[in-house]
Amino acid sequence: MSLAKDIKHFKQIYCEEGCLSIYLRTSLSSADQQKGEWKIRLKNGLKKLEEYIEASDNQSELKAFKKLKKRS
Repeated sequence: MSLAKDIKHFKQIYCEEGCLSIYLRTSLSSADQQKGEWKIRLKNGLKKLEEYIEASDNQSELKAFKKLKKRS
């Protein structure tokens, strides 16, 4: 899917809980991505995001995030 199609698709998505979009560079041609380092970056990023949400004390966002995190 091209970037323009991706953007159009995401503009059409609506959810009461919100929408989370994450960009990860996963190109195998990159020297720092050859052994799947993107998986570690994703895990660390999700952990940090969860910490931010917990600090904001927004229980509905935290519940939605944990539900989403289980899917990753």
